[in-house]
Amino acid sequence: MMIAALPARAQLTVVEGSAMAMTPEQLVANWLIGEGVAISNVTYNGSSLPISSNQIGTFVAEGPALGQLGIASGILMTSGQASLAIGPNSGNTGANTGGTGDPDLTIIAGTSTFDKCVLEFDFIPESDTIEFRYVFGSEEFYDYCSSINDAFGFFLSGPGITGPYSNSADNIALLPGGALPVTINNMCNDQTTNWCNQPNGNGFQNCPEVQGAYLQYDGFSYVFTAWHAVTPCSTYHIKLAIGDAVDHILDSGVFLEKNSFSSVGVTVNTSFSVPSLGERAIEGCSNATVSVVSPEAVSQPYTIYFTISGTAVNGVDYTQIPDSLVIPAGQTTASLIIQPLYDGITEGTETVILSFIQQGCTPNQTLNDTILIDDNTPFFVNAGGDDTICAGDSATLSGTGWGGQRPYEYTWEGITGHDSIVNVSPPPGIHQYILLVEEGCGVPERDTLELLVHPLPVPIFTFGESSVCPGIPGNVYTTDAGKLNYIWTIPPEATVTTGGTTSDNSVTLTWTTVGAPYPVSVNYTDPVTLCSGENPEIFEVTVNSLPVPVFIAGENSVCLNIAGNAYITEPGKLNYVWSIPPEATVTAGGGPNDDIIVLTWNTAGNFSIGINYTEPTTQCTAASASTFDVIVKPLPDPTITGESSVCLNIPGNVYTTQSGKSTYIWVVPLEATITAGGGLNDSTVTITWTSAGTYTVTVNYTEPTTQCTAANATGYSVLVNPLPTPAFTNGESSVCLNIPGQVYTAEPNKSNYIWAVPPEATITTGGGPGDNSITLTWNTVGNYSISVNYTEPSTQCTAATPTLFDVTVNALPDPTFISGENSVCLNIPDKIYTTQAGKTDYTWVVPPEATVTAGGGVNDNSVTLTWNTAGTYTVTVNYTESTTQCTAVNPASYQVTVNPLPVPIISGPAIACVNTPGPVYFTLAGMSGYTWTVNGGTPASGTTPDTLLVTWTSIGLNSITVNYTDLNGCRAATPSIFSVDVALLPVPTITNPPNSTCPDAITSFATQSGMSGYIWTVSPDGSFTGGGTDQIDITWTTTGLKEVTVNYQMGPGCTGAAPGSTSVMVNPRPVVINSITTDSICSAGTTGYILQADLAGSTFAWRAFSSSPSLSGFTSGSGENIIQSIVNSGYSIETATYRVAATANNCSGDSADFIVTVFPVADVLFDPTSQEICSGQTTGLVLQSNVAGATFSWTASASSPDISGYSDGSGDWIQQMLTNSVYMPGWATYQVAPTANGCFGTSNSAIVTVNPLPVVTFTACFDTITNVSAKPIWLSGGTPANGIYTGNSINGRLFYPGIAGAGTHEITYIYFNDFGCTDSSSLTIQVADPVSHICGDNLTDIRDDQSYPTVLIGTQCWMASNLNFGNVVGSSQMQRNNCLTEKYCLNDNPVNCSTYGGMYQWSEMMRYRSAEGEQGLCPPGWHVPGETEWNTLISIYISNGAGNALKYSGFSGFNALLEGIRFHNSVWKFQAVSSVLNSSLFWSSTLHGPEKAWAHGINDVPTNREYTPSVSFYPALRSNAFLVRCLKD
Repeated sequence: MMIAALPARAQLTVVEGSAMAMTPEQLVANWLIGEGVAISNVTYNGSSLPISSNQIGTFVAEGPALGQLGIASGILMTSGQASLAIGPNSGNTGANTGGTGDPDLTIIAGTSTFDKCVLEFDFIPESDTIEFRYVFGSEEFYDYCSSINDAFGFFLSGPGITGPYSNSADNIALLPGGALPVTINNMCNDQTTNWCNQPNGNGFQNCPEVQGAYLQYDGFSYVFTAWHAVTPCSTYHIKLAIGDAVDHILDSGVFLEKNSFSSVGVTVNTSFSVPSLGERAIEGCSNATVSVVSPEAVSQPYTIYFTISGTAVNGVDYTQIPDSLVIPAGQTTASLIIQPLYDGITEGTETVILSFIQQGCTPNQTLNDTILIDDNTPFFVNAGGDDTICAGDSATLSGTGWGGQRPYEYTWEGITGHDSIVNVSPPPGIHQYILLVEEGCGVPERDTLELLVHPLPVPIFTFGESSVCPGIPGNVYTTDAGKLNYIWTIPPEATVTTGGTTSDNSVTLTWTTVGAPYPVSVNYTDPVTLCSGENPEIFEVTVNSLPVPVFIAGENSVCLNIAGNAYITEPGKLNYVWSIPPEATVTAGGGPNDDIIVLTWNTAGNFSIGINYTEPTTQCTAASASTFDVIVKPLPDPTITGESSVCLNIPGNVYTTQSGKSTYIWVVPLEATITAGGGLNDSTVTITWTSAGTYTVTVNYTEPTTQCTAANATGYSVLVNPLPTPAFTNGESSVCLNIPGQVYTAEPNKSNYIWAVPPEATITTGGGPGDNSITLTWNTVGNYSISVNYTEPSTQCTAATPTLFDVTVNALPDPTFISGENSVCLNIPDKIYTTQAGKTDYTWVVPPEATVTAGGGVNDNSVTLTWNTAGTYTVTVNYTESTTQCTAVNPASYQVTVNPLPVPIISGPAIACVNTPGPVYFTLAGMSGYTWTVNGGTPASGTTPDTLLVTWTSIGLNSITVNYTDLNGCRAATPSIFSVDVALLPVPTITNPPNSTCPDAITSFATQSGMSGYIWTVSPDGSFTGGGTDQIDITWTTTGLKEVTVNYQMGPGCTGAAPGSTSVMVNPRPVVINSITTDSICSAGTTGYILQADLAGSTFAWRAFSSSPSLSGFTSGSGENIIQSIVNSGYSIETATYRVAATANNCSGDSADFIVTVFPVADVLFDPTSQEICSGQTTGLVLQSNVAGATFSWTASASSPDISGYSDGSGDWIQQMLTNSVYMPGWATYQVAPTANGCFGTSNSAIVTVNPLPVVTFTACFDTITNVSAKPIWLSGGTPANGIYTGNSINGRLFYPGIAGAGTHEITYIYFNDFGCTDSSSLTIQVADPVSHICGDNLTDIRDDQSYPTVLIGTQCWMASNLNFGNVVGSSQMQRNNCLTEKYCLNDNPVNCSTYGGMYQWSEMMRYRSAEGEQGLCPPGWHVPGETEWNTLISIYISNGAGNALKYSGFSGFNALLEGIRFHNSVWKFQAVSSVLNSSLFWSSTLHGPEKAWAHGINDVPTNREYTPSVSFYPALRSNAFLVRCLKD
């Protein structure tokens, strides 16, 4: 089954045997076996069948569990259940499988074992070793140390193996050192070793507790390697076993690393001296170290041979290497170094292939190791361009390196960190920033940029009030004008009314809140530097409190109309303003200087008076007046309540006024008797009224709160009512049968009405107790009575008896029509309609289309009508029978047809000519009684009565009338009238004719409009358009007097007796006769044309134009002369045209063109626009102009006498060698004037800045004598700093002796100053041929001829005495980077340097370089050893005590004299005279952090000088001074 960890801590996953579905062979083959091993006969607990036991399984560790276990995956074998290994640790766990033990495990445990878990197989190894990795863990750690030993073992048997276990097997599960088996007891009791990880132990001293365990077991071993030598190709057997000891309770487990069971012999590893550059060697930079590693230490020297191949040539592309390595006895490793040589040749990636030969099943089995060698390239640095910022801002410095080897380490001098991009924020001024970049090989380069930091502007307030009043607008605050991006900050206690934007240098405020101080601040941007102020300028404003006027005297409660009420406020203020309501009258005070006012109150109520004033100290006026509330008490107004309407002689009528008053005065009339109350203290009186009528009860009193008595007593009117007598006020005593709505009424506004009605009547409405009327319909003819009674509401009195009303019910009449016409003509009067006579209340109903002219009244039995609308209508009549006054239910009806009157229509011409016969007029035919009349003409009969012929004799509007009778016998009331307009013959005229015109001009003539048949005639040489209309346009081609006539028809075709006519003079046109019409001027010059024409008195006008947008100043105009200034703003010759026309007698002649050529103003263009040269260089200003053909002349001047070489001249190129004699820039100014087309142009100037040359020196801060085998030399000593070193075989700042070859080589230092000007200085370096040196012989330093013994230790050739190179300085001063090699001598005695060598601070020793393996101060061909090289030296003697071997009395020949050291504080320590410890420290070239480097110490205890085995190493401050031993390259 699969068991997983908790989801939140999914760290260890275990698949147990029952879930694996694998045989033992599959498990071992897939989860244990690695390279070089063939397996067979695999069993688990003696079976080869698929595994079903959960004691074994596979595991995968992740996250923290992997960190604690140290193995990512593999096979887990346990003494209980595999899944119980899953964490977190939660107490003791275990599983009892009931299994037996294993005899070999019993031997290891020393007691009985149970629950065995055994995995065993045969294998054939490929090489001479077998190994695999594992971890042992148990729940019995650390609680059962020395008592219970759950145990496991790896029992190996086969050729050459003899041991105490089954099949002569040996247990290879041993603690490091190979002495003890891996058991709980052995690990717990090992007092010198920490072979455990303890996630949850009991604090055993060698196994500190690990917090947050992700595994169940209480303790774990480290990752161990099981290893043993074997015979290649032989068959071996191994048994992997684990089991419980003593009992079955707690589990143990062994974790076997996946695929780690392997037989690969020795391994080959390659490392690189600059690992950050990747797995490659680099010419002159990164060396490759090839190491051959045995799984265990060899018992005797072990030689491994290899062949060398590849594209790189041994001894040419890299230092010479041998063809074999020897692993010393007792060691595991042998190494060689491949050092690529820099040759400056681009070769691409080259290879070195080492093929190592080792024993195995296959003869001459090889392991190939390929080392890549890459070219090195020059290294360059760019710090970026100069920049400008504002103070307080930050600038981003972004440097770039290229070439060399990555990664690059960036350092901005003076700035912490190693970022290529940094932000700086320096103070105002000009700042230089130097970027130092060290590429991956340790080669540094520098570049410099300049940062200009502008100071920030300091805004000030130029105007503003610092003391203000709240709520007063118009407070203006002003700062400097002419700035940008104003930022006003206004406190929330003020409101901006105007200004205050980013473009305003002022803001206008209204302050809203009292307080102080309120800051108004402003900031802005300087328009020149574009910098804003660091802090805004603050203007503090005090907003004074508005005064709060108070009343200090005055009555707040007064009586109405009482005079002399005085109100007083504070004295000593200004501008008093009193506010008085209209209900009060001022009797004194109340002026602007009065702090008192005297009032009389006219109206009762609650009122307020107000006061405001100005505070003299702040000149602030209160925002609102203070008020004083006054209660004006009214005079009392007594009221009386009680019954105002009573019954006669009814007792108990109570009248009441307000209670709680005093001095009541009641007055009662004589007609009333007081039965109670009515005294001075009584607010009530009780009365019995004895006489009917209206009476008054009065009362008065005094108001106790105001002691005011009403001016007049209050009266209360009482109506004393008599008993009622009911009466009918309305009702018909004679009625008609079945006529509804017979209303009978008693007095209204009574109550409890009681009506009595006979059964011959039906009540339709009313008749209830609340109804003073009843409505009846009488159903039967006859005589009847009704009665009523009621109660008087005001008195609630009811009459003694009801009142009766008698009614007679009569029958209804039946009216009819007896005469009248049923067909009539419209509007014909006297149409009579008649009904029965002798009746009353006749009701005639006539439709609105008829008008009653007679009768039709209530007493008329007839009606006379005139019908005024055609149609069919009905007339009705009803009446009342006079004897009974009854009216029929339905009236009589009579239908009448009303015929319309005819409307004659006359047709014929409405317009006619006078005295012209023949117009015919006609109307509708087929009628009768035609009647015609004519007004203004003579009629003639037509052919039928419906037509008429007329001759019109009167001019103007005349008429014809006609009437007739239609077929219904109706005739129109009035005849129809037809109007005719009779016209005269027309008299044509030409309206407003012109007196004159011009040849070929279009001249218009017009006559009266609205006519027809227009006929125009024109004199010869004239043509016209528009004939047949009231206007024509005529054009004459000749001059002289011309005639025009016109005639037309008017009205009904009448033509004038004679045409209208007019005459017009055609005048000649003038001609411009100027002989000169062209001119040329310079830009801004003036034209000068005098205009002439052939006709005297001619005037002139012109239109000015040009096709060039560059011209301006020319304008159209008129006059006798054209005098205008024209400007040519372009660079080409342009023309302007004046098109002139002459005019005489209103006639204009043909135009003539006058052309003006305008030459442009030449300018001066400089190429370049300005120039910056170094002293001694020649100017190169090319003079050009946008105007073609321009020539130039110039005058020259200089900024100071220090500039020389300039002179005046002419031409189109200024070439003059200028010299600057001081070390600061100067300049020469050339003022150039151009000329073109005879016109002087606009002068311009160019400035040539003449920068000084730098002063360059070059002092050698490196070896000037070296040899071709030496490392590259770091060049320095050129000043000023940051120049460029050039010469043969120089790359950046490195000089490569091996490339340069033997001889003398010149090195030049070139420096460019801040102005870009350069100078240089040179020196030589002598490169000698390599001197053959055999290690063990003395070494002669070619630099100072000093001799040093050497010794070969292993493969390393060391100097056998300490370096003694340089100049002696006192130990009280620091060694400096001053191009003088400096050294300390022991106790500041120079003699000691000869004995012990010099002492050097680390940077001085490294010549201020930091790359590991630098030559430093060592002789050419030698270098300062790095940490790896020191460790190689020490490891050779590790078993014998390296310190003992290396010191002065040792056997190695290293001969380390114990001199002592100089600490960084100038204190000497550990000298030979010390009674405690003698010691010397030797520098390594390997850095340790930013301030330290590794050093190795050899010491000597005075009491036991013979045995000092240790060589200490620790990171030391680089300012300490130690000895130096050099190692041959």
